[in-house]
Amino acid sequence: MKKIAVLIILVALCFATVNLGSVDAIPRRGRTPAFVPPRVQPPVMDPIVAKPLGPDHPKRVVKQFKKDTDFGIMAGVFAGLPALTGEIRFHKFLDIDAAAAKLGVRYAQGDDSNKTMRKYALVFADGAMDLNAGPGPILYAAGGVNYLAYTTGKKQGSVGGEAYLGVRDGGLYAEAGYGAIRTGFDPTVKGLILSAGFKHRY
Repeated sequence: MKKIAVLIILVALCFATVNLGSVDAIPRRGRTPAFVPPRVQPPVMDPIVAKPLGPDHPKRVVKQFKKDTDFGIMAGVFAGLPALTGEIRFHKFLDIDAAAAKLGVRYAQGDDSNKTMRKYALVFADGAMDLNAGPGPILYAAGGVNYLAYTTGKKQGSVGGEAYLGVRDGGLYAEAGYGAIRTGFDPTVKGLILSAGFKHRY
């Protein structure tokens, strides 16, 4: 009888132990740990620091402008008429060593196709490309447009053009080609370009 009682007590203890373990396995309310997101370290970027131009930057710009700029005067024939030209030539145009741009004014006078004496004041813009490198004479091909700002009778004209070959050596240069002056009304003047002049580096 005692053995049976002891066996019943042992079974009861085992049952109680299993039930207690199951209760502990159930999470209790209020004890669920809060979710903590991981900390993300922001990327470290080097600060952008603008480089100062320096007090001599304007001087360098002016010096480069003087180095690459010529002023020239030419006399001769344009579109078959006696003409006088003044121009500014910008070398290394668009950072191309062989390229140049020319801006200038031109005065011409002579008989038009109607045999009427006429004066012409033009402005022009040309582009030029060297055909060989120095030292020595440099050949170049050029062309562009002109605009007749004034002609006899206080009239403005239209857009003409020119195409020519040139050679420069030191401070001297010469050009030959073909040009046209358009009055916007009849007549239009066309003919030979043949001129020579000198240039001065700024």
